[in-house]
Formats: sequence, structure tokens, C-alpha cells
Amino acid sequence: MLGYSSGEKAPEELACQISSAHWVGYPVDPWLIATREGLRVHHSRALPVKVLGVLVRESPDAPIMLVLDGWESWDRQRFTLAHMLGHYVRLKEDGGLGQRFGFVEETLDLSPRTSDPAEDDANRFAHELLMPEEAIRIWRRGGTSIDVIRAVLDVPKSVLRGRIRALDLSLMEDEKQY
Repeated sequence: MLGYSSGEKAPEELACQISSAHWVGYPVDPWLIATREGLRVHHSRALPVKVLGVLVRESPDAPIMLVLDGWESWDRQRFTLAHMLGHYVRLKEDGGLGQRFGFVEETLDLSPRTSDPAEDDANRFAHELLMPEEAIRIWRRGGTSIDVIRAVLDVPKSVLRGRIRALDLSLMEDEKQY
């Protein structure tokens, strides 16, 4: 990976900052954020197998391009875009946008079990962007069901269930079912 170094701010903090800067409500729209940030987002059905997306800047004066796999589901594209925004925001934070860079996202890069610190950083960013911890904690404290939260955030139920567990929040017995 070119141009990556871990910054001082946690990915969750960076996700909150960019979400606040482009806030229009829930569900968070990563396409809107990317567009407002000046990224050119495209969909392609010609990416290699297992490549979910590409974030690239070919030269310092070239536009930043983000290409998503057009064969993937909308949910997968949305998470991939949020994940790639994590790389973009980290580069921006570290002052790395003025150079040539490239990220190729493969299926395993978006896994919660990745061993790559840059991919873990981008995953944490994407989870916070799409499923903000503070909002989830408030809703759960108020007794809001996982089905309602899922509908508001527009994320798959299984992904939200994993996020709730990762935040050490409890699930009701009927919410543990698929």
C-alpha cells in the first residue's frame, strides 16, 4: 500500500468528523460524502475476481478515483465505499493526498479478522461511519430493537448484530436469531 502511515486520531474520531462535516441524517450516505470530498466514484464490472474496489490517484494533479465492483450487492458496495473513505480520510489527515497513491481492496481486506493495520483502521472507520457507536448506545439504552436500528441505519441485520456485540452491548434473546 502506498502513502499510508498511522495517524494520531483514531479511525472512529475521523469517521465522526467526516460524518459531521457532511451530515444529512440517517442512513449515512457514503456516496454523498465521497462526492462532496471531490472523489470520482465509479462502478465497474471489469475488476478482477475478489477485488471489491480501487482507490487511486495516478499523479498529484490527477483526480482521486474510487472504483467499486458493480457485481457486488448494494450493501457490500456501501461498506466497501465507507471502508475506502477510511483510507482516503487517513491519507487526508496525514497530508498524503498530494501524492500518487493506490489501494486495491480484496475480499479479505474487509474481513474483521484482517492482520493489516491499515485495513483494520479502514474497517473501524467504516463501522463507525455507517453504525455510529453513540447513536447505537442511545437507541439500545432506550430499548430500541435491532430491527428498528437496522432500518434507520440501512445495514444488514447480521452486520448490526456484530457491531452491537463488538460494543459489548447485549442482544435480547429473539435478536440473536438470524
